Amino acid sequence: MCIRDRALVRAALAAPSVTHVQFLSETCIPVHTLSDTLSCLQEDTSWLDVMDRPNNGYSALRQFSRVQRPGRVLKCDQWTLLARPHAQRVLHIYDQDLALAQFRHVQAADEIFVPTALQPQPVDRVRPVKAVYVDWSISCKHPREFTHAEGPAALARARALGALFLRKVPDALDAAAWHKWLFLARTAPAAQGPAKPTGTGTVEDLRRRYPHDTITPYFERIWPEQECWRYVHTSYK
Repeated sequence: MCIRDRALVRAALAAPSVTHVQFLSETCIPVHTLSDTLSCLQEDTSWLDVMDRPNNGYSALRQFSRVQRPGRVLKCDQWTLLARPHAQRVLHIYDQDLALAQFRHVQAADEIFVPTALQPQPVDRVRPVKAVYVDWSISCKHPREFTHAEGPAALARARALGALFLRKVPDALDAAAWHKWLFLARTAPAAQGPAKPTGTGTVEDLRRRYPHDTITPYFERIWPEQECWRYVHTSYK
C-alpha cells in the first residue's frame, strides 16, 4: 500500500456513508450496472481471494521470502474490495511503524500486507472471490489487455467468475460501447458458466470449460500441466 493509496482510503473513510473501498486502476471497467454491483455487496464483508503460498517464482523470491515477519504470510491481488472495518484495520496496522518495517523489502507489498494484516479477522467476513478479473494466461508479469473486439467475451467471463470489475481495457470506452458489451456479455455462452470455478476435472475438461485460457511455459516449468490448470482456476487456502 503506497502513500497515495493510503491517502485515498483515508479520504474515502472520512465519509460515514462509505461502506466499502475498492482498489482499481485506470484500465478497470465494471461488469455490472451500478445497482447490480451494489446488490452484490454485504455489510462488513470484504472480497479477498487469499493464498498462503507463492504462485510463481517472483512471488516466492520477491514477496514471501522478503517479509521480515514471524508467523503466517498471506497474499492476494492488488485490486481488493475492503469493507469499512477491514479498511480501517489496514490503515491502523500501516500506521504502526514496526509493522510497516516488516514489509519494507517486499515487491508489490500491498499484495502481501493487506491480507496478512487482516488474517485475525473472522473468516466469515471475508468472501474468497476476486473482485477484479485479470487474465494472466499470456504472461505472469503483465496482464492481458483486452481489445474492443475481445471485450464482450471478457466481460462475460468476468461475470461468470463472479467478479465486479474487469481489467485491463486500455482503450477508451464510453457508456454506449460499455452498454453494448454488457448486452453481448449477458447473452454470451461464458455468462452461463459456474459462479465460481471448481478447479476439478482433467486437463481436457478444463480446456473445454475455459477454451480461451492458456498456461504459459513459465508455469509449466514449475508445475505439471494438470497442476497448472487447477492452480489457475482454484482458490488455494
